[in-house]
Amino acid sequence: MKGRKLLKLLQSLKEGEFQELSKAVNAPLLNTNERVGNLYDHLCSFFPKLEDAFSDEQALFAALFPGEPFDDYKLRRLLSAFTQVVESFLAMVEVKSDPETEAKLARSAYSRRNLYELFEKKAMSGLRALQDSPYRDADYYRQKVQLLESYYFHPLTEKHLVKPALLQELVESLDAWYALAKYRLAVELKNRELIFSEQYSLPAMGWLGLSLADKALEGNATYRAYKNLYLLYQQDEPAHFHKLKGELLTVIGQMREDDRLLLFQQLLNFAIRQVNQGQSHFYAELLGLYKLGLEYGLLADRGRMSEATYSNIALVGCEEGEFDWTYRFINDWAGYVEEASREDAKAHCFSLWHYFRKEYDKARDFILGHRFSEPFQPRARMLEIRITFEQFLKDSSYYTLLASQLNAFEKYLKRARHISGTRKEAHSNTLSLIRKAAKAIDKGEEMETLLAEAREEVDSGKPVALGSWLLKQLQQQAG
Repeated sequence: MKGRKLLKLLQSLKEGEFQELSKAVNAPLLNTNERVGNLYDHLCSFFPKLEDAFSDEQALFAALFPGEPFDDYKLRRLLSAFTQVVESFLAMVEVKSDPETEAKLARSAYSRRNLYELFEKKAMSGLRALQDSPYRDADYYRQKVQLLESYYFHPLTEKHLVKPALLQELVESLDAWYALAKYRLAVELKNRELIFSEQYSLPAMGWLGLSLADKALEGNATYRAYKNLYLLYQQDEPAHFHKLKGELLTVIGQMREDDRLLLFQQLLNFAIRQVNQGQSHFYAELLGLYKLGLEYGLLADRGRMSEATYSNIALVGCEEGEFDWTYRFINDWAGYVEEASREDAKAHCFSLWHYFRKEYDKARDFILGHRFSEPFQPRARMLEIRITFEQFLKDSSYYTLLASQLNAFEKYLKRARHISGTRKEAHSNTLSLIRKAAKAIDKGEEMETLLAEAREEVDSGKPVALGSWLLKQLQQQAG
């Protein structure tokens, strides 16, 4: 399809921005091609379904070049010309929405045109505005360095009149910028090491702890937060987690969004790792972080929450027994989940909610009453098996139903092409353990022996889904 890039650019515009685009199209400074204006007018009748206008090239050409035979080259040139106008418009929108960039461009224009007096005033006003900023983060010190440096090294600045304090401030700001930026990058690389098994060399980190910047930034909350996060990656101790969490709670409302999001997400990752390693007391920490993320908009991107995040929050809320809060969350936040998976996610979360409340029949009704799409089938089937297994532990008459569900899930796994080999293996190992446990219990075998065998299997290193859950059930059965 021709005009693919143009279509993507136009689809990124909100309705108000699309209307504002008409000013750029009709501005001689940006466009002198009358047919570009005609193309914009033609697209207006399709907005917001602009893809319909680009789907038929012959019809598009006929609308723009009435009476002329189709000319592929001519259409491409027109679409390219309109693309350039849209790109210029987007650049202007970005500049107008970013005071720092606008001021920087103005200073640059004054400097290049030898308007030194105006340049100097603009630089000094920029420093004053920066001083009034609520932030003292890497971005703050970067802007300060760039302002002071551009002022001092301007050819018309009289160097002998510059106060030593200003140059000292430039040096200290440069050190602070480096230290903050280095820690910010270092924690991201440490995070990648855990997720992707990558290795990075960070030789300067030891020096940072001894640097003057480290002492100068002692009272800087953002710096302390990044430093504690780095220590958390180095030593993996909950004490650093709690210290960082406490600091973040104190200053999160005064941080820029990117710092807030990075620190929060990595705290969240640490808590999730602790839970996955069997530290069940970290469920409370995890739920607290999720609540914090919801309050500060850190879990939804542009009004959208991933299905995985939505389901995880509901699961953790249930694990912690906060059923009233979780019920409200499932209802209130369902609209933020992508429409394609929204109903599946909601039905799955409500089935979990009933399951954790031991309302097994209601949980099963939610599962059987909803037609789950393929991506949700493993979760729904495994939850149904969990329900039946727990019922079997209290009533042996559920044994036949449990065996039937185990067999059906095994057959499903063999033909399911959308599930990875590792996930299939993990589910298969779990099904095998449940079947083995159910048979042993049905025959009245010794629970202590069964529990020991199950624990050995779970701890063997083989992938096992829901291993902790199964051990907990057997432990309770063993008394």
